[in-house]
Amino acid sequence: MSNKEIQDFLSKNIPEWSDEERMQTLFTAFREIKDDNYDTLFIESNNDKLFFWKNVIYLAQQEKILNQKNNVLTFPGKNLDQFFSRNGLTPSCIGSVINELQKKGELIEFNSYTNPAGWKLNLIKLVFSPITWGFSKLVGRNNDTTELKDVSYVNISILKDICEKILSLHYNLNFYKIDNLITKSDFINKYKSINLKNKDLNLSEKDIDLILIYLKRNNNINLINHEDITMLKFKEKNDKNNNIEFSSSDINVLKLKNSIEIIMKQVEQDESKKDCIQEKVKECIKNQQKVKALYLLKEKKMVQQFIEKKMSSYNTLQNILLKIQSCESDNDILNAMKLGSDTLKQYIEEKDLSVDRIDDVFSYIEDTLMDFDEIESTIKQNQSVSNVNDVEFEEEFNKLLKEETEKIDKPGEIKNKISTEETKINSSNMSLDPISNENEKDDKSNDILEEKMSVLAI
Repeated sequence: MSNKEIQDFLSKNIPEWSDEERMQTLFTAFREIKDDNYDTLFIESNNDKLFFWKNVIYLAQQEKILNQKNNVLTFPGKNLDQFFSRNGLTPSCIGSVINELQKKGELIEFNSYTNPAGWKLNLIKLVFSPITWGFSKLVGRNNDTTELKDVSYVNISILKDICEKILSLHYNLNFYKIDNLITKSDFINKYKSINLKNKDLNLSEKDIDLILIYLKRNNNINLINHEDITMLKFKEKNDKNNNIEFSSSDINVLKLKNSIEIIMKQVEQDESKKDCIQEKVKECIKNQQKVKALYLLKEKKMVQQFIEKKMSSYNTLQNILLKIQSCESDNDILNAMKLGSDTLKQYIEEKDLSVDRIDDVFSYIEDTLMDFDEIESTIKQNQSVSNVNDVEFEEEFNKLLKEETEKIDKPGEIKNKISTEETKINSSNMSLDPISNENEKDDKSNDILEEKMSVLAI
């Protein structure tokens, strides 16, 4: 990418790039920190520069601006500042930024990364680095951290994000244990293009190697080379065991998968060859080359037969792989049934559930119900005796009621009394208002009726 293209990219994606005053400040070197308690302004200025250039470097790295070999995870340290030249000036703080990112464990030199000893040392630095930002300094010693080294750097932050994305994709899309077995070539085909934070990244073979190293060192996968085939085995999901070992059946499954991959590549090549022959046949027909065209058609038929034969082998191997998956599923089901049976048996033992205990409980219930029936029968017998004695009291009550009824006046006398009362009421209301008289008449009638009813009740 030319310098003009880089400048256009930075102007488009970094708002501060067009701010002259802001960029002059960001292009200056880090300020020397002599006392953390008093040089707070210098610390804030250095923090600002570190944050800005870190994001610029990471953004340019993902766009493969910093590396001519199309690597996403690495970039050269030499002349790094030249990529960010602006108006003839280069940032003076890039070397200090790289040095501080190394101390925080976000960058590591490529040779140190590929060397296990260097990797462990870098992890120690990362663990013991402070959570809040502070610039390291030694009393009485002036360290020049502005020089850019002629080495390549690995961006651990981007590497970690990519590995987490790969693990998430793998465990979300694969459910069988044999899905954790994969060849390196298949791994490259699956993850050479990956979307990270809404940005598509095309990973190089060198990037893939760095990813595999990271996954292996973090006990996410194991790697072996068997018969010139690089084989991978992912750790089972939620498995806390850090030892990922290959069994003989794992290796055989990987061989089977590798054979399937080879057959598919051969079929793709034969399909391309067949298409090429077809184009040649058309050209011969166009040029009226009948003999050559017939020969090419025979060759095309042979290629088609090879394709069909290989596809038949492919289907056979795929069926075997599916049956292995089925056996694995059946085994998981049987294990689940065994676990369920053991759990049920354990529960029965813990709760003391047995046939003898059930018989005892039902016998106890039967005895209890029999006792209850005897109690109810006794109560009913006592109630029948009580009812016989009540007849005598009923007869005495009816005799007293008859005597009281005879003392009441005859019905004719009651009618005369009611008629006399009505006559008195009518004569007294003749002089009153008709409406009020009517109301009072109704009230008095109600009173008379109530009195009548009470008498009848008696």
